[in-house]
Amino acid sequence: MRHPIRRSLAPLLVLACLAGCSGTPEDRINAAVPVARDVDTAHADIAGMAKEHAEAVKAVEDEYRGRLKVRALTCAAGFEPSLFADEESIRADVGNADCFAEQDARLAQWLGLRRVSLLLALPPLRPLPAKPIELVTGEEGMTDVAFARNAGVMAMQWKGHVRVVDLATGDAIHDEDTGFRGGLTLSDNGRVLAVGSEDLVQVRSAETGDVLLTIPEARMGYVQFLGERGLVFLRTRKSEIVVREFATGDETALPFEAFLLNGALPVAGKPDTFLLLSPRRLALLELHEREAPRLARELAIEGSGGGWGAASDGFAPGPDGKLYAAAGTGVKVIDPATLEDSVIPFEPMRITRVVPTPKADELLVTGSGGRSAATYLYSRSANTLAPVAPPDNAYGAATIRYVPSLRRNATVANLRMALVDIEAGAPQPAADVLDALAFDVAIAQSEQAALRERLLEQYGNRASTPAPTGADAARREVQRAEERARALVAQRDAERASAVPRSGKDGIVDALNSGVLRLGTVSDLDAWKRLYVSKTGRRINDTFDNFTRSQDIYIITREFTVPEGLTGSDSATFILERGAPYPRGRNQHSAILDMKSGGCTGNMCGFLLHDD
Repeated sequence: MRHPIRRSLAPLLVLACLAGCSGTPEDRINAAVPVARDVDTAHADIAGMAKEHAEAVKAVEDEYRGRLKVRALTCAAGFEPSLFADEESIRADVGNADCFAEQDARLAQWLGLRRVSLLLALPPLRPLPAKPIELVTGEEGMTDVAFARNAGVMAMQWKGHVRVVDLATGDAIHDEDTGFRGGLTLSDNGRVLAVGSEDLVQVRSAETGDVLLTIPEARMGYVQFLGERGLVFLRTRKSEIVVREFATGDETALPFEAFLLNGALPVAGKPDTFLLLSPRRLALLELHEREAPRLARELAIEGSGGGWGAASDGFAPGPDGKLYAAAGTGVKVIDPATLEDSVIPFEPMRITRVVPTPKADELLVTGSGGRSAATYLYSRSANTLAPVAPPDNAYGAATIRYVPSLRRNATVANLRMALVDIEAGAPQPAADVLDALAFDVAIAQSEQAALRERLLEQYGNRASTPAPTGADAARREVQRAEERARALVAQRDAERASAVPRSGKDGIVDALNSGVLRLGTVSDLDAWKRLYVSKTGRRINDTFDNFTRSQDIYIITREFTVPEGLTGSDSATFILERGAPYPRGRNQHSAILDMKSGGCTGNMCGFLLHDD
């Protein structure tokens, strides 16, 4: 016979078990000791990305459950709750709060890495604008800016404040006082931002400011993203370059000797290869699925400029995909995929900065020699140097950088970032500029030697003794410097004397081949006609059109001597390009039309432009 009391207790016991003993022992332990709030928030944020990353989020969920099980097994140390234990009693029996806190910190770090990886795989935060805003202003003096390579987003910083800006409108996407004053790094898609202090870096959502990841002992401003695979940073304690992989959290120290880490550029055609940039070294970094990251090749540049970044010197990426670096008396041109390099020589000019421009053929170079430094716009195809306004003009050459995402040059100074077009003077053959610089260098050396001689003589007089034998050596050095200067002048005069152009059409062909002239079109003539009308208020008569229609048209691009013999049927119409110097020689029956003033010079101008 069954006991009636036992029969009546059975349903109550079942209900009690359903309320407190559902799931595995690990599930019940984790329910009794829930994860920390930051872990829960990070997990919920990843779950919210399921629409964009269904498979990736499912994989994270599966691994998250596994890590929760490890959390419970590690901290409960073999404890299994009884069938009828509730959460309060389980929590009291397990204890070990320090262990759970440590496990939660590891969970938060792992989830942070996964969140960063998922954000980096999303489309750009803002598309690249067809017409970016020309001016972005900050407050109290910007200390750093960063541009996304594949998104219309920039980040700017001043006195611990960070603002993320939409480059199409200039509006703030996110504005926050972070308290950090270190450098900035912005991901290629503009969604992830790294900012830090002296020995700690936070990785944040650029859109919301949420802290995704904290990296202790990382040097501020030197965290770089490796696509969706990981990040690389400079660890301050050991002064080593470290790769941290998003999928596993594994760290690998690289044998890369660098005291700064200025960039990590993806290599075209190689999705798992990145180019690490430091002030004087480059390295190709390869990431592998089942192997540790490794360096494939390195390249050291002696005499290269400073850090790549705000000043755009060091290794600067150009619109052609190449890297450019100041290297002694030349500019290094480097292929990122192979690290093969070539040199554009500028001797005796010592190149201190090189900045790409939107035209792959042109570089902005700053060099020193003689008495002062100067900045030029260098054309690689024409081999010319055109002077650029000094730093005290509207934007200041020393602050110019190239922004690859916008294919524009920009300046960052004081309270603003401004997009600029480089304004240069008339281009001159690079050989002429460098010869003149060599002359200045020789003169400067002569003056220095003379100064040393005077000091030696003064030293000898003060000592009331004959001048030291070093004075004779200084005097000979002065003489040699003066002889070199005279030789350079004579050489330049001889070269110019021998450079008399061939006559007639042969001289025109030579000028076309050297790039001094280029073939003009009716459109070029129409442009000058519009300028002439706007400047004089007079109309162009039919005589001009009928005559020039039968002639060859040439555009003068730089220093040019009009060949002899351009008369009769060999005469031509020349258009002087804005900024080009006025040509030497006699233009005879050829008209020269000035695109700066709208004027016309030559014997034919009165005939061509007479009033009806």
